[in-house]
Amino acid sequence: METNKVSISSLALDLRRAAQAYQRSSDRVAERFMNEAIKRISEIDTSLTPNYIKELLYKVQHSTDPKKDAEEYLMYSTLFQNYAVA
Repeated sequence: METNKVSISSLALDLRRAAQAYQRSSDRVAERFMNEAIKRISEIDTSLTPNYIKELLYKVQHSTDPKKDAEEYLMYSTLFQNYAVA
C-alpha cells in the first residue's frame, strides 16, 4: 500500500508540473512530464485504490487533448496528493 501512495504522490507532482508548463506554453516540457505521469500510472496497483482514484487515473490516461485539459490536471494533482497524504 505504501508504494502505491508514493507512486500516486509522484504522479501528482508530474501532473502539476505538466499543467504549469502548459499554462506557460512550454509544450515540450509539458509533454515530458505527461509521459512521466503515464509511466507512473502503470506503477499503481489499482486494486488497492478507491473507485474515484481509478476514475481519475482513467481520465488522465485517456485524455484526447492534454493541452486543453491542463486545468483538470492541476485539479487531479491536488486530489491525488490529498489521497496520498491521508
